[in-house]
Parts: sequence; structure tokens; C-alpha cells
Amino acid sequence: KLARHKKIDFNGYYFADADVRINNKERVGMVMKEVWDVTGYRFTVHDHRSMKTGNKTRAHCCQDQEKTKALKPSPGPNVKHRGYAAMERFACKGTLTVCSRWPSAYAERQRVSIRMKHEKKHQAYYSVALPPEALWIIEENVERSTPTELVGRIQALYRNLTSAQVHRAWTEKSQVLWERRADQLPSARALLAECGDEVDVLDTVMEEGVEQLCWAYKKLAKDLKKDEFTKEIAMDATYRTNSKHLKLYAIIAEVDGAGVPIGYCLLSTASALNPGKRKRALLRWATALQEHYDLDSAFVHPNQDVAEIGMVRDWWPLAKIQICWWH
Repeated sequence: KLARHKKIDFNGYYFADADVRINNKERVGMVMKEVWDVTGYRFTVHDHRSMKTGNKTRAHCCQDQEKTKALKPSPGPNVKHRGYAAMERFACKGTLTVCSRWPSAYAERQRVSIRMKHEKKHQAYYSVALPPEALWIIEENVERSTPTELVGRIQALYRNLTSAQVHRAWTEKSQVLWERRADQLPSARALLAECGDEVDVLDTVMEEGVEQLCWAYKKLAKDLKKDEFTKEIAMDATYRTNSKHLKLYAIIAEVDGAGVPIGYCLLSTASALNPGKRKRALLRWATALQEHYDLDSAFVHPNQDVAEIGMVRDWWPLAKIQICWWH
């Protein structure tokens, strides 16, 4: 009958044999679970009311858009936000009331009444969490597949999952491959130390309140050093992608029409008070690259960042600065 109507308005009751092992409140909970299973709708409890002869529970549809609470993401540095999509909402004004009580003082059977209303029928509730099977696929392929490669495979099996869910799960499962310490900078430094044949960790003198870690790819940078001159260099940084307020800066050189990553810098100046702190930190990074690999360029492409532009003017005073067109 539910399938043939646009609205749902059900009101009924039945009698259940008394069971000393189940009180009225527990019976109400069992009935609500059965309603969820039969209808496909899921409800959030509004309140439990104790009566002289029993219990009554009122609930609203968890997909009712009028009952949706505003999201208040925490700004804390170590907060892990949920890695799944939000449930779709509807203007259904759905409610469910279940009551279990004794009709009289001498009754041997409990009277269970159910009242369910939905002003608008809608898609049944489904879990937006990653199923165990999807997590298993990610765990089995975390070392040999990127999250982008896994998205299509997993969505073919679970159409409701989003690419963001897969990416977050892959990130969490892959931590065992790259996390070495609880704190991010010591962890990154320890991981880079394991890759000594491939990277150079550049020593820089840090001022108070500045956190910085710089490194370069040995082979790529040395190959560029063999050339007399690198014509173009681009710079850019991530924006608000890290819970520790660390930005990841990159210097990329143009070689035969392709971008070649030369050096990286993890930097946070959130705790520093001195003006010009970020420009000086970037300049120390650029100076270390210059000392190691004699990196020079005729054109430099930073984004529209005052610290980056100021650093380039001090580092390569003769280079032409061209602002990134997108920025």
C-alpha cells in the first residue's frame, strides 16, 4: 500500500503477550526497529515519555530537512572531520510515535500502538558510511593504486559512495606507509631521512615561531645544474589543506616544455610575531637551493603572494617576475 500513495498516514495498534523479560520501553524500541526495517525509513528519537500504564516514544524522520542541524566544523588543529557524504534531505515532515501500555490493571496483554506520518514519500534511508567490503578493497590496493584509480572500481559496486570518501579512507589506510611520528614535521623529516639516496634535506636556520622543513630531489636538481641556465621557474603553495597550518611550497623548473619538481618546503609561520617572517623563511629555502645546485632563471612565475614576490626579488634580482594568470 505504501508504494501506491504519495503520502503516508498510518495509525494502528495490536496486542502483544506480556513478557516479564521485556518492559514497555524496551518493547517500544523493538517496534521502532521493526518499523525501520519494514518501511526503509529511519527515525531520530525526539523524546521518551513515561506514563502510568506504559511508555511512549516520539521520533522524527532523520531525512527531514526541517530537522537538519547546521554543521559546525571544529577549527581545532587535530580535528578529523567525517569522511562520508551527507544524507539527502526531503520536506517530508515525517514523524513516528510508538506507545506500549497496559490497557487496564488486570490486562494480560500489552497494547502497542503505532502512528507514522510522512507528508512526502522519498528515497529510503541508506548508510553513507563505507561498507567493510569497500575498505577491504582499499586496504588490499593501498600500496599499488592511487585513490583516483580506486574510485571507479568502488563506485561500480557502491554507487552511493563519493570520491571524497574513497580518498579519505585511502589516506587513513596509507598512513602506515609514510607516518613515522605523531607530529607532522618530525614525521616528515624521519621519512625523508629514509630516502637519503633520492632527496637532500636542506638545513635552514629558523627564527622563533617559524616551523620549516626543506628538501630537494637530488637527481633532478643535479641534472639541471649541468645546464648552464634554466629559463623558467614556477612557484606555488597549497592553501588550507593541513591541520597544522603548514603550507607546502614547491619550485618547479621548465625543461623541454615539461615541469620538473626541484624543491619543496613545508612552512608554518602561525606562531611567529616578527613582520616579514614568511618572506625571510622562503628566502632561506631559496638560498639553500642556490648553494646546493646553482639554480638560476630568467623568468619566475609566483602566484600573487607578496612574500613570494619579495623573496624572488632578493633571490634573483635580474629575473623577470610574471604573476600566474589564474591568480
